[in-house]
Amino acid sequence: MLRDKLLFLARFFASAIVLFLLWFFVRDAYISVVGRISVWLSSIFSLGKLEYLVTRSGKLFVRSYAMRADFSVSANPVVANIIPFWALLVASKNIHWNKKLKDALLGFGILLLFHIVALSVIILFVESGSTTLEGIKVFIDALLLAFLPFFLWIFFAGREVSFDRMFE
Repeated sequence: MLRDKLLFLARFFASAIVLFLLWFFVRDAYISVVGRISVWLSSIFSLGKLEYLVTRSGKLFVRSYAMRADFSVSANPVVANIIPFWALLVASKNIHWNKKLKDALLGFGILLLFHIVALSVIILFVESGSTTLEGIKVFIDALLLAFLPFFLWIFFAGREVSFDRMFE
């Protein structure tokens, strides 16, 4: 039983390492797409017009016409939780590959929507300079970003894999 758990952890870490290496090649493109949509969504609710400028090294640069200034948002910590979700699906032994692919794409869509909403909220916080809503930002950063991949994995893998048999 312990051997099976260690094999699961080894598969998880091996797939996570490979996926993180691949992530470095597509990270800025993904953040650019998510950032453009998030800035557009934020500009609907913002104090004034917002404009997407550029994405560099995991940071999203935004121009606020209400603040008359440019600011940056570190987007990499927000979107990096996609890799643990995929690594957990790959490491799950009793799920067939076609089911893993379908779940990975559906989970990607859910995470994409969450990334857009989370970045939009963070952009609005930065633009407004609000400190009264820091609790919501802490909730997004600490709880949802950290645990969302695990919750999605339980949701998708829990139907096919009982946790007693998962390590068999």
